[in-house]
Amino acid sequence: MQNQLLLLPRDRDEVAPYRSGVSLHGHTRHSQESLGFIGKYLEQHHLSRGWIAGKKEDCRRITGVTLDFDRAYWTPPLCERLAHEVEARQIEELGLRPMVSLTDHNSIDACTLLREDQSFRNTPVSTEWTVPFGSAVFHIGVHNLPPAQAQSWMAAMHAATASADEDQILTLFEEFSRIPEVLLVFNHPLWNFVGIAAERFHFELTRFLASANRHLHGFELNGMRDHRENRGVIQLAAEWDQLLISGGDRHGREPNAWLNLTNAADFAEFVDEVRNGRESTVVIMPQYSVPLGWRFFRNFTHVVAEYPGHPEGRRRMWGCWRRLSP
Repeated sequence: MQNQLLLLPRDRDEVAPYRSGVSLHGHTRHSQESLGFIGKYLEQHHLSRGWIAGKKEDCRRITGVTLDFDRAYWTPPLCERLAHEVEARQIEELGLRPMVSLTDHNSIDACTLLREDQSFRNTPVSTEWTVPFGSAVFHIGVHNLPPAQAQSWMAAMHAATASADEDQILTLFEEFSRIPEVLLVFNHPLWNFVGIAAERFHFELTRFLASANRHLHGFELNGMRDHRENRGVIQLAAEWDQLLISGGDRHGREPNAWLNLTNAADFAEFVDEVRNGRESTVVIMPQYSVPLGWRFFRNFTHVVAEYPGHPEGRRRMWGCWRRLSP
């Protein structure tokens, strides 16, 4: 197993021997994202606490509605073409051939729409699968599904998530691992997404990995998680004998802060390099050095901005309210 971690611009000369750059884990307008996490972050951070309090008061005064982030969702501002473009451009600026795998939450719509254009026929069909396991929830990057069977695989994933059936979930992992061109990445494995007690989270994480690790092909170093968490992922990967793979987790207009470098000619060859060659070279882009709090705030401004050039009904990303159960 061979892992290499490079930092731009310090290691810029180290990029030259590689043929391609790979962008994994980016979101488009087809992802529905809870505002709860962003709301909590903005309310806790000293830079944004006063600003968001003012916005909530404005909303109550103007509309009479209390702004409840937990009841709302937002969609990332970029359509599938623009999301692909922002990732491809960054890789091309390194002098590399781009490979971009878009992974919306439990959706392959962006990938299938892109592939309708002949120039995007090689775009991998990928998704970020929400996996409930006990009292925890984990996210798995499922990359490069066979296009002809992708919709049926999505239906199986939706059913397993809805039922929270661990046996069904593990069966799907096993079936995916039998498809040579599919790549399974454990996204941000140390993110306690639903906020359960830390001891309970680590219990569920260990239980999950004891069953699923043999079917996974790598743990993600995430471009939107902090240094401390990513260092923890490096340690976790060592404990479970796993490869480390990049994942940008882009939701706004900033391109992914972590990429993979490869000499593979196409995405299937890259998957083979990871799965069978057990090789991964991860490069950290300069934007990761910007304080994470500021990057979150900047992404939030991308969400609340209005886009007059977008089609009617797509000019505002955050005004979508979930219907609550009675």
